[in-house]
Amino acid sequence: MNKRKDILNAWITIEQLAEGSINRKDKSLKPLHTMEEDWEKFFTEFLTKQKEQQNLTNNDFKKSGIVLYFDIFDFQEVVDILREKYKIAKSYEDVSNSDKFTFSIYFNNELDFIADKLFFTMSGYIRQHGILPEDISKVESVFREDLTSKFDEGFNSTISELFQKYHVSVENFRYAFVKNLENGDVNLHSFFIEDLNKAKIITNTNLDRYFNGFSGLRQNLDGNKDSDHFNSQIFETTILQPKYYPLGRFPSNPSFALSFMQQAAVNLALNDKNEIRSVNGPPGTGKTTLLKDIFADLVVQQAAEIVQLADKRMKGSLVYWQSAKIGVLPSSISDKNIVVASSNNGAVQNIVNELPKKETIADDFQKQLDEADYFKDISNSELTGQGFGKNREIKTELLNEENWGLFSLEGGASTNMNKLLLNIEAIEKGLEDFDQASIGESVYQKFSSLYDKLKLKREEMQEYSKKMACLRKLKTNYKEP
Repeated sequence: MNKRKDILNAWITIEQLAEGSINRKDKSLKPLHTMEEDWEKFFTEFLTKQKEQQNLTNNDFKKSGIVLYFDIFDFQEVVDILREKYKIAKSYEDVSNSDKFTFSIYFNNELDFIADKLFFTMSGYIRQHGILPEDISKVESVFREDLTSKFDEGFNSTISELFQKYHVSVENFRYAFVKNLENGDVNLHSFFIEDLNKAKIITNTNLDRYFNGFSGLRQNLDGNKDSDHFNSQIFETTILQPKYYPLGRFPSNPSFALSFMQQAAVNLALNDKNEIRSVNGPPGTGKTTLLKDIFADLVVQQAAEIVQLADKRMKGSLVYWQSAKIGVLPSSISDKNIVVASSNNGAVQNIVNELPKKETIADDFQKQLDEADYFKDISNSELTGQGFGKNREIKTELLNEENWGLFSLEGGASTNMNKLLLNIEAIEKGLEDFDQASIGESVYQKFSSLYDKLKLKREEMQEYSKKMACLRKLKTNYKEP
């Protein structure tokens, strides 16, 4: 039995079962109320109407198309099939009650079939055949080839055949206008599956530990003082010692400190030698809050490393295209970079979008952040790029004042990556006029002074903590008969 392979296969199956969700109540998804004799005419008129309603130019309309969702059903049907097939007892765990579709097909604005956008779901296969497929990608590939051949023969005949075969009705079918077929679609197969398949064939320390478990000495971190397993000593003597406290904190309300276990998690994340850690808890328990403080300290650590550099100007050293070069950050700085990743796009968006919001910043720090001007205008602008090379222009259109600065950006989809790169270009152009000689050095000196004062204060608190520990020990010994 290959435990690692079994875990990954199960994980991939879960990812595949999560694909293909659809909301029948979504007003952008149109139900079909009639059966037409000429489907090509019907969908062409629909596309033309959408062009008029959305005031699309001819160029924009060329990017558009239509998607058809077949065989929509309640996911509970698949859950029941799997439970019966594999003798899985019912549990009290939450199971998604979402609707799924069996497959979706895409056409451009001229109703040409776009084969590479065909999407066949595992849930749909299970509902049809009652078992898990050996390889859903092969099922999808065969179906794609079959449809490509049929649509080459004719649009109307193939659509009519599909509608009849899958008993299309108001309930189990939807179609929708797609404004831009080049953009990523939420129904595409999980990008995470490719990474999970890679994990089957590569090996490293962290992956081995993740799958095989920790073989070293485990420490009891029960922080509940009412628990029989409460281990106060490990917190007092190690984790919560002042010397392990971060030198950076997110500018939230200073009147509210982190909770006991939140601070323990932050200290461990920043000082513990283990490279894999987990924080578990339901929504609203402060996971994002403690992440903010971890991010803040990493940024402060990077700043401290930058201040120590003899030459603070980045020089191109890595050739990435012809004679073009980019600078490579020292590992002491790049090792502290932050990437928030998840198979749940919503979770990432919530964190990335929340971090730069002014409303999350305490009133005490609003003025300082405004004075720091952490590329605030760029963060609050819609950016567009024109031209190439030296003639490249980045236009900014100020939209609002919601963000205090450019602290985080979303990646992933091509539209997000384009926006990310535009922001970097805008930052670069903004720094071209920056007079490092007259302004930069004073900033470095001011940071160093504040940083050293804070370190000294932490050292003083550590000495105070040691004396308090000695005092408690003396009191205990004094009370003993």
